[in-house]
Amino acid sequence: MREALWYSSFVVWALGIVWIILIICMAGRIKLAIALNKVAAQFLSTNPSTLIIPVLQALIGIIWCIVWLYSVSFLISQVPEGYTPKQAFATYAEAYGTESPCSIYEFGDHCTASPGKCTDKWPT
Repeated sequence: MREALWYSSFVVWALGIVWIILIICMAGRIKLAIALNKVAAQFLSTNPSTLIIPVLQALIGIIWCIVWLYSVSFLISQVPEGYTPKQAFATYAEAYGTESPCSIYEFGDHCTASPGKCTDKWPT
């Protein structure tokens, strides 16, 4: 156990040295990031109203969602009881029905389809 700790300490020291080397190599980038933050802070100190924009966008998004939820709940409340079936169906054809084998531009007696119990009323 003591030897495992001894060798793992070398690994930790090696990782620390690699970290220090990376910091030294990226010193120019770090200075650039600090300068960029200083300029951004100066801009915000002279134009504090720019901080309001994200808050307004969030409020508009929340209001949009509330209006949308109200509209959806109103539309759903207009469906009368018993308009849609609530039981389970054994097959897809029973629930959805069968489609016509004909194309959109073909007509005739052979172009019939039977609606299912979920699609036999308007607006489906």
